[in-house]
This record gives sequence, structure tokens and C-alpha cells, in this order.
Amino acid sequence: MPTRASLLRHVITIQNPATVAGIQKWTKLATCYAQIMPESGSEHASGLGPTTVEMTQLTIRYQAGIKPKQRIMYGTRTLEISSVSNENENNRWLMLTCREVVT
Repeated sequence: MPTRASLLRHVITIQNPATVAGIQKWTKLATCYAQIMPESGSEHASGLGPTTVEMTQLTIRYQAGIKPKQRIMYGTRTLEISSVSNENENNRWLMLTCREVVT
């Protein structure tokens, strides 16, 4: 977890899923600064060719309402939130474990 705000260098957008007339769309929940740290990756074969799943850890300042099934937009990357951890339950930092599928 960062101890200084200067480590939060990346601007991200957090989005909520919404279904409108049977079509899934994404709505903006928040834009904030994050620390992004790649964790691991794995490669799988699929019918469309090799698929790589990248796991990434993001740290942001605490915000209520952040949960799995939401997603992060960072530049051209889309990261699906897998888990959310409120570090020490003190509402200061959120650790987001995200997955990115690259084909």
C-alpha cells in the first residue's frame, strides 16, 4: 500500500455495469488516481488463438461502493475487478485485484 499520495500516478475510471433494454452498457462511477502494479500472467489456448490473462494490483484512496464485477478503464486497457480489500478496515486505501484478458 502506498504511504505517499505521490505514488498514485495513474488516472483511472471506475465503471458500473448496467443493462438497458437487454444490452449491457457501462456507466462511469468515478475517476481517481491509482498505483498500478502488475502481478502475474498466464497464457491459455482458445479457439481464437492464444489468450493471456494478466493479473494487476491497483491501490486507490478509499471510496465507498467499489466492488467486484465493476471494471477499470486505464488508457486503452480494460481491467475487471476480481476482489476489493479495505486495508486494515480503516477506510484509507482500497486494494483492487484486477484481471485483464488479452487476445
